Amino acid sequence: MWIIKNPELKRKVNEFFTDEEIHNFFLLYQKESFVYLEFTNPENKPELSSICIAIQIPVSEFKAQYNPNEWNPFPNVEPPKSGEYLVQLSNGQIQNCLFKKAIYGPSPNDCSPACWNISELECPVIAFREMPRRYDELHL
Repeated sequence: MWIIKNPELKRKVNEFFTDEEIHNFFLLYQKESFVYLEFTNPENKPELSSICIAIQIPVSEFKAQYNPNEWNPFPNVEPPKSGEYLVQLSNGQIQNCLFKKAIYGPSPNDCSPACWNISELECPVIAFREMPRRYDELHL
């Protein structure tokens, strides 16, 4: 799900639009420079017919939010923790893959970048999602 980065702006916009509506507007306008959020009397209530709200927000003000039950675009969203994930590669192949979170230490020698256990140069990861629970865990 795409959400507004700035918490104060998000709070103000959420007074008029739900996160789902904001996400849908983002998908509609993501190729443009701005996302336009428009309120149009969806229930045809006569008392609201004269209300018009339009908000223009730069696309750069949005970020993808991690969703464990959906595909997450990589690298826009990074897995929240090290572990095994289901990934889709740029060639369309789907496989399970181990992700290792970045490690930060007191010196550069103690640090390592985040990485997948496959060659990114060969075929990069474009999306990932949580691995489903194993069959035996579901039916015991």
